[in-house]
Amino acid sequence: MPRPSKAATLVGSRKRCRTAAGNCQGQRRSSGRPPNPQPLRRWGQEYRAALRARGFGRGASHIDQSALVDAYLAHFGAVADVLPEAMPDGWLVAITRKHRKGFAPLRHILIRQLIGSRPLVPELRPFGFGPWPCRNPLADHYGHPVISECQIHMEKKKIIGVFRCACGYAFSRAAELGSRPRILNPSPLFESRLRELVATGTSLRGTARTLQVDPRTVLRYVARLGLTTLWKALPEQVKLPPIDGMAMRAQWSRAYASEPNLTRKELRARMPAVYMWLYRHDRNWLLSQPPLPKPPERKRARINWADVDGKTAMLLRKEAAELLTHTPPVPVTRAALGRALGRRGWLEKRLHKLPLCAAVLDDVTETEEAFQCRRIAWADAELRQRGLPVQVWRLRRLAGLPENCPIMVEVALWRAQSRGAQ
Repeated sequence: MPRPSKAATLVGSRKRCRTAAGNCQGQRRSSGRPPNPQPLRRWGQEYRAALRARGFGRGASHIDQSALVDAYLAHFGAVADVLPEAMPDGWLVAITRKHRKGFAPLRHILIRQLIGSRPLVPELRPFGFGPWPCRNPLADHYGHPVISECQIHMEKKKIIGVFRCACGYAFSRAAELGSRPRILNPSPLFESRLRELVATGTSLRGTARTLQVDPRTVLRYVARLGLTTLWKALPEQVKLPPIDGMAMRAQWSRAYASEPNLTRKELRARMPAVYMWLYRHDRNWLLSQPPLPKPPERKRARINWADVDGKTAMLLRKEAAELLTHTPPVPVTRAALGRALGRRGWLEKRLHKLPLCAAVLDDVTETEEAFQCRRIAWADAELRQRGLPVQVWRLRRLAGLPENCPIMVEVALWRAQSRGAQ
């Protein structure tokens, strides 16, 4: 089968582009008008929620950007070929995040077209799409799917769904296997039925079985409604007397007065409860009382920098003299001296503590022009030893000099040639 020409491919791409644009216009006509204006942050939230519901979520709140780009190119690849503004060159990632700037209307149309072309993923809704059954055992519609709203939130890294029925019954459930529902509001039917059971003298456990709740829940609502029963009421919580702050201060002061040689840490170990109460409730007073924290001791210098400076300065002069004996010559630089000492980069960081070393470095290191002149002198002696004529081009090649050198180096070259001609 013959392959289509490039012109035919381009015409086909343009047709698909016009078709996609027509679909966008059709959707806009069907809705009657474009989307209502809204703050920038709302656009990002809307797009992220829609994309996560269509399978592009990653983790708790992120978007799988690589999967989104692949899906975009698969859907709008032909459009991007003929419309450079549609290429996902960074804007596709930015439009799904917090909007800090506006985006071109075309890009809003493209992302909304992509969202509209993808089906919802049921697995991403942990409680399904509803309606959900009511769990009120006292209602006639118990077990029937009459709840149409489910509010989802995170609680201790768990997905919690809150379900509210029109009868007033509300419960929550975690999106986990085996999770038990938690009653949030037992509805007015619960209170009226509880009053009836209490009035007829039903036992506590019988009342709990009828209402399908825990006996302690029955006792709690009995106490809340002020009902009189023959059952054993919930024990009242014993309230501890309030702690006297002045007594805590006095305990700390007496402990220090009895043993004034103790440090704050030692005194805290003797009475940890008093210290913690004062630290939490009366911290300013505690920090102002003795024993006060001892100031940190000034550490003595562990290194005798004057001795190190003198010894290192002597080593630097020795290594500099050693470098000058190399054949062919090598430059005497700070980096070369640091390598020779086996402490590369050590000197430069500590020269403020080593004045003698700094003076030696200034004395023995050579500039690039001085090193090139030394190379010329070596090349001159080398050519004489080989019995070759001393010429500028030979000196320049043997010494490894560039074509254009500083004036001082050029002068040294011509002087070496003049001496060779004599």
